[in-house]
Amino acid sequence: MKSKLLVASALALGVSGFSASFVSAADSYDYYRVQGDDRYKTAVEVSKDGWEEGSSEVAVIASGTTYPDALSAVPLAHQYGAPVLLTKSTGLSQDVINELERLGVTNVFVVGGEVAISNEVIEDLDALSITSERIAGETRYETSVKVAEEIGLDYGYVLASGQNYPDALSIAPNAALALTPILLTKNNEIPAAVQEYIDANEFSDLPVVVGGENAISDDSIEGLGDVVRLAGLDRYETNQEVIEYYGDNDFTGNTFPYIATGQSFPDALTAAAAAAYYDSSVVLTNPTTPRASTVDLVDNYLSSTVDVYTVVGGEVSLPEETIESLLGWE
Repeated sequence: MKSKLLVASALALGVSGFSASFVSAADSYDYYRVQGDDRYKTAVEVSKDGWEEGSSEVAVIASGTTYPDALSAVPLAHQYGAPVLLTKSTGLSQDVINELERLGVTNVFVVGGEVAISNEVIEDLDALSITSERIAGETRYETSVKVAEEIGLDYGYVLASGQNYPDALSIAPNAALALTPILLTKNNEIPAAVQEYIDANEFSDLPVVVGGENAISDDSIEGLGDVVRLAGLDRYETNQEVIEYYGDNDFTGNTFPYIATGQSFPDALTAAAAAAYYDSSVVLTNPTTPRASTVDLVDNYLSSTVDVYTVVGGEVSLPEETIESLLGWE
């Protein structure tokens, strides 16, 4: 497995074998895969691949079993140049402990309440002499507000569904690079805590609403005034809309995009933090047959910027045939 760090260094030095000429859709694109035996180990491998030893005093820890609290974690992680690591509720695995020590972490943000991440995780961090701060609200919506308050920026915000994960994961690295928090909302109404946060702050940029009317209704956001809505017919078209919008507005360079399955959240979550760290996006793909929108995104929009793709997750989540088909290796 190539390391992101090695690939980036090789490309900077012009070493052959790491880059390719991405001239047309007929070309194939370089990629390598980062994976572990499970979602927790994959998150550790993503961190190892993207962050040098001793390079991050901060880490963000999120639940590997429930997605709602974790959805807003990526912009927070990016503010500190930190990876997102996953944990079970009952305590830190030895792999995560080893990675925290390798990184040189002294401070951890634990995103989510005690139901998602028990106090045993906090105790494990205490035993490592790592300072921890839990960010949690009574609901997933309140948690997203607490994370936004921790980020403390007022450029703008992203509004994403808190009832499903694909749209929030599509936009997570891009929101992070635009210095905007991700606020979660319901389909038919903006939760009170979220609305109070919006009303209490003055933002310089238009809010970005990610997802179509099935995810967030027009009626629910009518009171927000002008917004930018990024949406497609499905999660993959929405992913394309997101990546192209932020690329066109110079928020992302997309030299080192990541690819993750669009059918589950853990791999895409940890990929999103790394993608933001490398000024790039996460391409979500159907694990069996890449959708036309994903192929178009890779073959046309991203072809002029990409040096190498990083595929996150094993062949159970993303078979090699799918990646080879998407990237033109067949």
